[in-house]
Amino acid sequence: MNDTRRMLVEMPDGSTWAIPVQVVIDNRLAFYRREGTAEASDEQPGDYDIRDWAAGNMDWSDVRDKAVLFSLRPPMTPSEWQEGWVNGKKRIVS
Repeated sequence: MNDTRRMLVEMPDGSTWAIPVQVVIDNRLAFYRREGTAEASDEQPGDYDIRDWAAGNMDWSDVRDKAVLFSLRPPMTPSEWQEGWVNGKKRIVS
């Protein structure tokens, strides 16, 4: 069975990326087959298992070729720019 869902991942810059869930399932399945635990590999993982496997057993390099930009951080409003100007960290550099 091919899972057509996407896992959305918010990055530190505020962007959100969509990763095919099937990429995570395939990675998990390959691991369990290598380990010889067929009963675990035959189970369809739940949402928690998918998120947990992705975070604990995979790297960005495992998914980046399949990742699609889903959304960017919304642009700042004029009041946010003013807030940043007034209260933002400032430093003088040469």
